[in-house]
Amino acid sequence: MKVWDFEAHIVVDGKELPEYKFECDAQTRTASCWVPSQAGKPFLIAGMPGRQPDVTIAVKVYADGNYIDGFIFAKGTQWHPAIWSGARISVTSTRPLMFDSIEFTDDDSFLNSTNTKDLGDITLYITQAEIITKLEGYRKLEGESGFINKVHERAKKAVTHKVNLGPETENPAGDLFQVRSISPVYKLIFRYRPIDVLRADGIAPPTPAAHLTEGKRKALCDGPGDDDGYDDEKAAKIKSKKKAKTERPSLSIGEVIDSIL
Repeated sequence: MKVWDFEAHIVVDGKELPEYKFECDAQTRTASCWVPSQAGKPFLIAGMPGRQPDVTIAVKVYADGNYIDGFIFAKGTQWHPAIWSGARISVTSTRPLMFDSIEFTDDDSFLNSTNTKDLGDITLYITQAEIITKLEGYRKLEGESGFINKVHERAKKAVTHKVNLGPETENPAGDLFQVRSISPVYKLIFRYRPIDVLRADGIAPPTPAAHLTEGKRKALCDGPGDDDGYDDEKAAKIKSKKKAKTERPSLSIGEVIDSIL
């Protein structure tokens, strides 16, 4: 998805997933598309602003409503693509992201205990930000215990996949900073479903097709960065970096700690 001078993709087996039915609402500052998910497949999220204005850009990533990790593109530094391949659970480790099948149950104890509002969504929150201070401690992952295991069959929203976490792996965090939002927040939402569901709903074509064309998205949606258009040179960096890296880049500025909502 490329919109508001920001590009982001879901990547599986080293390839960007095809994106279908792009929508953009300038009033709510929300852009969305649909991507095919496959149970058991690890995935990562890659993202980067299109060009480097003289501002700091902060990004937070959520899956199924659970916080995954954050990233700061700090002004005055050389920007590199952010790679989110796992949910951070400590300052030294993450658990890899993967698509998984939802286990449904008729046990009524699950009827009101599971929040399915954001189930099936991977969301990036993007804003201009101001760095307040460097942090010495670390806030534990908000949603590690909140990832959904079972869903009551009456609350499934026609969603059959979820995001799950794999075994803990060593992955030291970069420096951590507290930030404050200084602009409106923009949302990029990837709605994931099995490809058969996307085809049955008329979202994906019945046969494999090329990625969604970009068209005139920039003209429809102005975003938090420079408004002069998308920089193809920076876009090329995303593709080259994704092939070379499976974790967050070593030049990471750190996690977005404060809420930017």
